[in-house]
Amino acid sequence: MKLSVVMPVGRIDQFLEKTILSIQDQTYRYFELIMVCDTTIRSELEQLIGSMPVNFSYRIIDTKLRGVAYAANLGIAAAHGEYIARWDSDDLCDQRRFERQIEELSKDSLLAVVGTKVEIINEDGVVNRFHKFKFYENDESIRRALKYRQPLLHSSLIFRSDVLYHNKGYLYGHTSEYHELFIRIARDNSLRFKNIPDITTYYRRHSAQLSDLSNQKNHFCEIAGFMFSEFLRTGNPLYIFGMIVNFPPLRRIRYSYRRFLQAISQGN
Repeated sequence: MKLSVVMPVGRIDQFLEKTILSIQDQTYRYFELIMVCDTTIRSELEQLIGSMPVNFSYRIIDTKLRGVAYAANLGIAAAHGEYIARWDSDDLCDQRRFERQIEELSKDSLLAVVGTKVEIINEDGVVNRFHKFKFYENDESIRRALKYRQPLLHSSLIFRSDVLYHNKGYLYGHTSEYHELFIRIARDNSLRFKNIPDITTYYRRHSAQLSDLSNQKNHFCEIAGFMFSEFLRTGNPLYIFGMIVNFPPLRRIRYSYRRFLQAISQGN
């Protein structure tokens, strides 16, 4: 297989079947899906897959040790593909996502990570017009943004597998392990990042997510820790700025402002 798709599955919910069908609908067909789940839900996951008309290669790996980073590392270690795609179990993608990303990777051997432009959707799949995932396209803008915010959505990404292996996969964190990985990859100036300008990923936001507002304190403790560590390593003050903008009260103000705009719009 040219591509391995790694998807940790934490629960069997109303989104999972739609996500699997979204993977199946990809125009690029040379892939395998590796689902990593808790041992307690393996039989339920097998039953769900067995009831669906899947027409692609897949494997299920179960583990007793919980955690998204650990599950993702298990999937990465089991992958056979030259490229590794990440996909969350509640997100959706356009049919040409894999095709477009593989095209970019094939054209440039220095590209290490390729993401896409992203729309944020709610539980019903409706696009949130007031909450945007800011788009950064080229390597320079992505590297600069990494110092203070997340310019790459993990569930939109395809990596060269050797880049993940060389950087030891996910090493740190429970809600910000992806950002920390990207910063480590960025230490190698010969590698390039890119987000394609096509909207091919639909990132679902709902209350059950680890990255929900209720987890802001834990997220801040993690992200501030590795940003301060990187500041000590590089001396770049943008990492301190990153600690400030991720401070929970400031994030809550931004979130409340978006909700206010949304309420006004719905009132009109």
